[in-house]
Amino acid sequence: MTKARAVPMPSNSMLAPLYAGADLLDAFAIRLPVGASDDLEVLARAAFERQAGWNCFDIE
Repeated sequence: MTKARAVPMPSNSMLAPLYAGADLLDAFAIRLPVGASDDLEVLARAAFERQAGWNCFDIE
């Protein structure tokens, strides 16, 4: 299982200045498996195009 690790906010973050003085920012990193895409759009689609299994429920 891939584990995320906390990392410092990138110094060139466009979000950091918007929240100066607030502790609202978190940054995490993972090591991608060998052969995995490093294309951000591909990774985002893989992460967000399907609803998480723990969040599935029937609405009637």
